[in-house]
Amino acid sequence: MSSLEKSDIVSGLPAPVAVTFVGHFQGAGGVAMHGQSLLGPGHGSDQEALQRLEADGYVQRISDAQWGPSYQTTTKGNALANHRWTKPITRKTADRLLADAVARAEAFNADDNRATVIARIRVFGSYLNPEKDRLGDLDLGLDVRLRRPYDQQAAFTYANRAGVLYADSLVDHEAWLRAEAAKAVRGPSRSISPTTENPADLNGAWRDVYEFDGLTLLPEVAQRGAEHLGW
Repeated sequence: MSSLEKSDIVSGLPAPVAVTFVGHFQGAGGVAMHGQSLLGPGHGSDQEALQRLEADGYVQRISDAQWGPSYQTTTKGNALANHRWTKPITRKTADRLLADAVARAEAFNADDNRATVIARIRVFGSYLNPEKDRLGDLDLGLDVRLRRPYDQQAAFTYANRAGVLYADSLVDHEAWLRAEAAKAVRGPSRSISPTTENPADLNGAWRDVYEFDGLTLLPEVAQRGAEHLGW
């Protein structure tokens, strides 16, 4: 969401507040606990804010429990939650950052020790508006897929080698792998904003800028994608 300004209002919330708040409901989702508030004073209740965010397409209600309803970000909500407040960059800088990101994706894919591959990179957002020379950041969608079929012990070994601790489940493993790939593509730049959501699911233009040409040599899970990993 490179066009977002700090002075904007998102579903009745100041944009910086909305970005932080929606981030609590990424991944597997989060619970809007009765009697507790993630929002600060002056912004109303969590439940009221979530209802507005749901109506505007940023979150979806996924379950109800006695302690409160659970919500999960949509593709649109993830784009909001992933927004970073960075200084504008020129198109020339964005072109250089894009080339660097593609080079890092190629290096990532060439490393067979990685558990995933980046099958495709799509650019979207203000970069595709030729009339804009000053851009908020470089928005990239990453199609991240498992390199080989999931194996619980192999996943544990992979995470342990990387020094990462998380619950022993496929869902947590996939969430961490998405973050690992995004971090690798972003590199040291704060002006690159990667997401593993498909930009085609958003309202707006997008363009493929990279496709991994070794995908057909990998197992079917890499070629077709898994249920929750890959477009």
